[in-house]
Amino acid sequence: DAITLWRVVTTITSSRWGKLSLLHLLPKTGRNHQIRRHLSYCLSCPIVGDSKYDGGGLLHRKARDELGMFLCSNSMRFSHVMLGDDEKMVDMANIPLPEKFHDILGLDKEDISMP
Repeated sequence: DAITLWRVVTTITSSRWGKLSLLHLLPKTGRNHQIRRHLSYCLSCPIVGDSKYDGGGLLHRKARDELGMFLCSNSMRFSHVMLGDDEKMVDMANIPLPEKFHDILGLDKEDISMP
């Protein structure tokens, strides 16, 4: 089974795009297209701009054509095999969200804090 933990960071209603939510997702397994499939099929909230799992929505086609898909990783952690159990998880990257996320959500960078 594929497992993805998730929580809503913020939700807004845009006059152009409608209701949008920024989610924090934590995949516990590594299946192909896991996040995209879980959001589309299990939560009925496909990723904006996702051409494969968009559910045929006009919003997703318009956003994809103008801005691309709204899926990105802002941090990555890996289990380090040479470290002891208490120190196994190692942060490898922490990056800010792309500008297009702030633009479409209409929020300042300070308004969005991702864990």
